[in-house]
Amino acid sequence: SIRRQRQMCIRDRNITVNYSWEIWKNIKWDARIYWFSNLETTDIEWENTFTFTINRFLNSKLFLYPRIDDSSENYRNEDKKFSYLMFKEWFSLGINYSF
Repeated sequence: SIRRQRQMCIRDRNITVNYSWEIWKNIKWDARIYWFSNLETTDIEWENTFTFTINRFLNSKLFLYPRIDDSSENYRNEDKKFSYLMFKEWFSLGINYSF
């Protein structure tokens, strides 16, 4: 019984780290690193959001999201022609107005 509980505890592991850094007065970096493994598959995510304040009316965001995931069947096939690394990015421009 004790041995089973120990195996269940070791079986699923995850770590999440959130951080925020104001690089300059008008540039802010928010990020999250997430790691999960169940000893068969691994999932690593690194979300990065850069916020650029241009002036009091305009701001923009750059979102970068590299990810490693080997749990998908497309990535676990025998010929190994697909990579585990995935990457998502987008850029947005916002208008601020208050009254």
